[in-house]
Amino acid sequence: MNFSANHHGGCSIREVTAERSKLLHIAAGEGHGELIAELCSHDSSLLSSSSSSGNTPLHCAARAGHASAVRGIVRLARANVEEDRLKAMLRGMNATGDTALHLAARHGHGEAVEELMEVAPETALELNGGGVSPLYLAVMSRSVRAVRAILSCRDASAAGPSSQNALHAAVLQSSG
Repeated sequence: MNFSANHHGGCSIREVTAERSKLLHIAAGEGHGELIAELCSHDSSLLSSSSSSGNTPLHCAARAGHASAVRGIVRLARANVEEDRLKAMLRGMNATGDTALHLAARHGHGEAVEELMEVAPETALELNGGGVSPLYLAVMSRSVRAVRAILSCRDASAAGPSSQNALHAAVLQSSG
């Protein structure tokens, strides 16, 4: 793949969809690692760009369960941004307060959860805008792999909505 400068066929790699997603958001959501790397080689600031719903490319890759894209985005961020920006990207929340870990856990993407826990285990303590933890979401998704990965953080929050916790979610899932 070869883009000339920041334009290809008259289009900029910074152009956006109606939802303010850039090409990098779409590539991340589809798991296109080679395209992700190519786009970032031209403009690494795209790594922290947000859509209208506050999703970064990392959110998009995690939500879709593309563990290799999650890994690639983290690797590119480590190589191209300072440590503080990398940490902010890993802990970043979208408009509903979800981190990339919340999204991967909600959708039961165990391998993506493992990747995120390896680089940012502290996000297992974060609650989203609804007061829900990644562990609660992983239990609700019935992903044993995601639950195990999150439990690797001894201090992981188990909080759920309406004063429930991950144990409530497990009971609900086992009876349903």
